[in-house]
Amino acid sequence: MSLIDDVRQVMQDIVAPEIKSLNARMDGLEKTVDAKLATMDAKLATMDAKLKAMDDQIDTKLGAMEARIASLSREMNFRFEQVEERAVARQELVMAKLEVLVGRLDIDRRLDRLESEQNKRLQA
Repeated sequence: MSLIDDVRQVMQDIVAPEIKSLNARMDGLEKTVDAKLATMDAKLATMDAKLKAMDDQIDTKLGAMEARIASLSREMNFRFEQVEERAVARQELVMAKLEVLVGRLDIDRRLDRLESEQNKRLQA
């Protein structure tokens, strides 16, 4: 046997079993990592589904809230229009009654007469 054959034999006797042992351990680790990754993927998929469901619920509730707000806005506008119409009607009524009252009291004529009398007294 030659020196090269002796070295080769020593390598096969000492290093080869260690390499096989390391390969076996690495295979076991790969399987463990793959199993953990599969578990994480399943959990992430579950979380994604839950988040999607929550997002859908939020969208539904927001849609309902927007519809309710729009309904309330229309109702408020309608009520404001009613109040405004009543205010205008009352203002017109008050103005009409005021005109009647002014006419009855004939304030303009009386004021003119009082001013005339006052001017006469001042001139006298």
